[in-house]
Amino acid sequence: MNWSEGYFTGLNYTYGYYEQLTPSMLRLAVLASGYDPPRCNDDYNYLELGFGQGVSVSFHAAATSGTYWGTNFNPAHAANAIELAAASGARTHLSDDSFKEFALRTDLPDFDYIVLHGIWSWISDENRDVIVDLIRRKLKIGGIAYVSYNVYPGWAPHVPIRQLMSLFKDQAGASSGAEGTISGVLQFAKDVFAAGADYYRNVPAMARHLETLNVRNSAYIAHEYLNADWKISTFAEVSAQLGEAKLTYAGSTHLLDNIELFRFTPDGQKILGQIGDPLLKETTKDFLTNQIFRRDVYVKGTRRIPHGEFIQRWKEQLFVLTTHKNEIPQEVVLPLGTILLYKKVPADVIDALAENDYAPKTIAQISEHPKLAYARIEEVIKTMILLVGAGHASTAQVPTAEIVARCKNLNRYVCDRALVVREVEYLASPITGGAINVSHTCMLFLNAIGQGRSTVKELSLYVWKFLEAIGERMRKDDKKIEFHEDNLAAIEPLAERFLTSMLPMLKALQVI
Repeated sequence: MNWSEGYFTGLNYTYGYYEQLTPSMLRLAVLASGYDPPRCNDDYNYLELGFGQGVSVSFHAAATSGTYWGTNFNPAHAANAIELAAASGARTHLSDDSFKEFALRTDLPDFDYIVLHGIWSWISDENRDVIVDLIRRKLKIGGIAYVSYNVYPGWAPHVPIRQLMSLFKDQAGASSGAEGTISGVLQFAKDVFAAGADYYRNVPAMARHLETLNVRNSAYIAHEYLNADWKISTFAEVSAQLGEAKLTYAGSTHLLDNIELFRFTPDGQKILGQIGDPLLKETTKDFLTNQIFRRDVYVKGTRRIPHGEFIQRWKEQLFVLTTHKNEIPQEVVLPLGTILLYKKVPADVIDALAENDYAPKTIAQISEHPKLAYARIEEVIKTMILLVGAGHASTAQVPTAEIVARCKNLNRYVCDRALVVREVEYLASPITGGAINVSHTCMLFLNAIGQGRSTVKELSLYVWKFLEAIGERMRKDDKKIEFHEDNLAAIEPLAERFLTSMLPMLKALQVI
């Protein structure tokens, strides 16, 4: 087998960023589940296996104090990651080693964190064994491991269509190129559906699944469906395998999973309450929710903490809003209900977080706010879990001058790249220790501000001139807007929103 080991390499992977891989978010997931997370220190070692285009590892290296290691066997991806990391001047060691080659290296330190996102389900059994052995040998006692993977039962209806698509790809060959292969695979699946295949009729979920594939980009489809290796597991299977590395499951980075009242029916909660075995309990949760993808955190040496210590650890935790208070929606929709954010405790927590120009605050500071004198600290904690889980807040840190400088260097590089290519739509925040989603249009607004423009009309005209120069236009109802005045009219509301909501948050998070 060649260096790709059956992995689809005809198209580059997407430029995704994954907030859950931030060290502070990993520790929060452990704490939210009632376990003792490792204490934060400035001299830690972090390893990401299979880092894709390197967006997450590069931004985390820039925005935190640790030393970051990583490997991705695809040299094109590794080259992009190395260039991205070099832009900030962060401490990184990135390579294109295979997992087996990387595990055999003699220069590896012991790691405080080992993470792999979107890897476990798409590699061979041999590579999974290599990763488990690496974690067993190189993850420190008390260290955190993160693994995400496709899981039963949610994937059960989709397995046959993936096998059909993969078989068609193998038979069709690569004569039409990567894009042509993927187009042909999708068309074949649709043709089978249109022919009235009994499988599609008997499994209604398949029709919805095909519709979602129609709006996915080619890179996602290639890397999700067309690799030689593709394994769907149960939680119990993965947990047992990681147990060989002395790991214990400690929770999910999907923090909304902790709000069980809105996740399981009363009957489901009753069943779960009767299960003592943690493997059976967690696997049963997947069946009750038809789970399709898991984001799991494991610890080498877990310890449940008593309630008093649990509260104290929460009191010390620093948080910051990442969404302007005027942009936070009125509600968070969960599987079995809706939590209203304009109710008293959530609304008052948001107001407290927004004070002092959105400066970060500890749970202790929030709970001691005069507006929250009536609230129990447990209510404040639950609200914070909700806000972070819904993507409107984040853990925070007090950055060093070096971290601030690295983030500015990286953000300048990304904004400059936005003038020639649309790839990375994130900027580094020394306050969150990670990245903030910033659209390509907003990066152009930032470039305009850097050139002295400041009004809605000035920002809008800058973006329009940029689009006009490269032959692009704004779109409405998926159609290009042709006329000058209509393009400006489409850009101006975006500029207004950017100046009133986005720009203040970017300043508060020290992105600019």
